Amino acid sequence: RRSSDLLKAFSDYAKSLESQYPTVTANSSPLALAADVNPFLEVTDGIEAGLSFGGVFLGGFSASSTSASPQQNGTINYDIWDAALSLKARFLKLDRGKIRLFVEADPEVYLASLSVVNSDTVSGWGFIPAVGNFSSTGFGALFKLGLEWKPLPNSLVGFFVGYQMANLTGFKGSAAANGSTTNEPGQLETVRSGGDTNIDFVQDGTSAPAGASPLSLDLSGILAGAHLTALF
Repeated sequence: RRSSDLLKAFSDYAKSLESQYPTVTANSSPLALAADVNPFLEVTDGIEAGLSFGGVFLGGFSASSTSASPQQNGTINYDIWDAALSLKARFLKLDRGKIRLFVEADPEVYLASLSVVNSDTVSGWGFIPAVGNFSSTGFGALFKLGLEWKPLPNSLVGFFVGYQMANLTGFKGSAAANGSTTNEPGQLETVRSGGDTNIDFVQDGTSAPAGASPLSLDLSGILAGAHLTALF
């Protein structure tokens, strides 16, 4: 249901990898889709309260280099889940009540995990020199404006536009880094320097590079979608 220009840190990272390392090709997903399950209770005519559970599907980040044999490659996979309270109000009946406009507000909790895989954490070909898993949580909100059509007595088809506010910061976890096979705790950092954006793994107890800040995934943006509701 959602699509937006997301993950600016990863988009900037892809551009920087390609500019700093001419043999590297990197790709970052610019779009996102999501699906939710939303059980609800009709409080009064036109007012609903419920819960929402779902996932955001972002694809992944990939990079590869042809400067060595075998070819070096790295990936970052995203898993993002959300849970929310939902409050919907319907108004302005049309076509004898078969079509109604609605507004909806959903305060949400997001849980995200990132899995980093690097085929070569020693040579310094530009990708995060680590293999490990990281996670973060964050709060946000989702607002919708749309219309619903009632083609059958026990069903609704809806279309909406809206805006989502959500930002997840501070991906902590553990990874085997810089050629080591032992997992060490740490977090992912975004490092901005001289117009370039890199993502690095910083072990606990070590100093972060100059210009570093905790990695952030910004899921905020305009969205559009559709839903199908079954009434019981």
